[in-house]
Amino acid sequence: MKILRFAIKDIISALREHLFLVLVIMLGITTALVTHLVTFGFLEREVLSKKSYSQYNTVSAINIDCFDDAQYRRIVERNDVENAFCCFKPENEDYLLVGWLGSTPQTWFPIGEGIFLSDALVDKPAYVSGNLGVYRQGEQQKLTIMGEEYYIVGSTFLLMENLMCGLEPPHNKQFDSVNTFVFINLEELINMDLNDAFLRVHFKYDPDQPATDFEKAAEEIFAAELLSSKNIFMPPSPIRDFMIENIIFFVSIGLLCLLAYMNIIAMYWHLLSTDSRNYHICSIVGANSKALFALVFIKYLVLYASAAILSVIITIAARPLFALIKIEYVLNFKTLGAVFLFNFATTLLVSLPKMIESISIKNFRKKLLRRGNG
Repeated sequence: MKILRFAIKDIISALREHLFLVLVIMLGITTALVTHLVTFGFLEREVLSKKSYSQYNTVSAINIDCFDDAQYRRIVERNDVENAFCCFKPENEDYLLVGWLGSTPQTWFPIGEGIFLSDALVDKPAYVSGNLGVYRQGEQQKLTIMGEEYYIVGSTFLLMENLMCGLEPPHNKQFDSVNTFVFINLEELINMDLNDAFLRVHFKYDPDQPATDFEKAAEEIFAAELLSSKNIFMPPSPIRDFMIENIIFFVSIGLLCLLAYMNIIAMYWHLLSTDSRNYHICSIVGANSKALFALVFIKYLVLYASAAILSVIITIAARPLFALIKIEYVLNFKTLGAVFLFNFATTLLVSLPKMIESISIKNFRKKLLRRGNG
């Protein structure tokens, strides 16, 4: 308690004798913290929005040579499956046959014209790319696929990248040049003669529920031998993708904050040097090195905590202003804690040698005490 009381008196004395310097240091720390909070809040908001995209909730498998009833049941009986499709290139054909599960295509490709598969009121519905057939309302156009007749219920323009979005290489190179597609119900592919097929399962995303364990889901859906062959691809990380897309922005912010902190720490070192005489006097009257270090540490902790509280107030108050320039961010305790702890630990670590130097008896010089002490 004595150290705490003395630390409070020391802080009051520093404010009285070096008010401008203390305020500049606090303002510098506050500015750096606000920059970090806005940056990480912006990053978190973008990542949260990206988590709802299909590519970040999709497990993929390549080189599948069989799609049987058991695997189909494992997919449709799961409550967390949003959509799924399996595609392959039939032998001696120039189109890609896609078996689709679900009532809508979601974000994998544009809906185009017509109605989608499960909404069709005909047997054997097919949804085709525009270069294979054009959907005309009121007309019953037929298409022969693998010896079976299907009715065209819609048409669209599609690129293979739409189906493979988010899939990390390597993937099936045979699909790269394909630009003609036929979509049928996934159930139609059961026990069909597949060759190097490509299967994707899209899971539902609910921000209020625990995140899907994609590894476990893949083990339950795909065969064990397929898992061991390294042909299973987990969804990419939204935060990694966002960081890669905006790497220059984050590097620039980091360098600016580093430069700001260098100036802040330099000013804090100067503040320590101005108070070193007081610490030397304390050592003469009986204060040991641990007590002096506790005094210096508490002083910096109060300084940093005051700046942290001010940074939170500014960050919250500035949110409407940032929204005007299309920058929106979210703040939560996890982000606040991570930013504050990292910045405090980093600046404390850099300032530690100067703190020790300011309380070191070895650096004591008698002439500092000459005035008023004989």
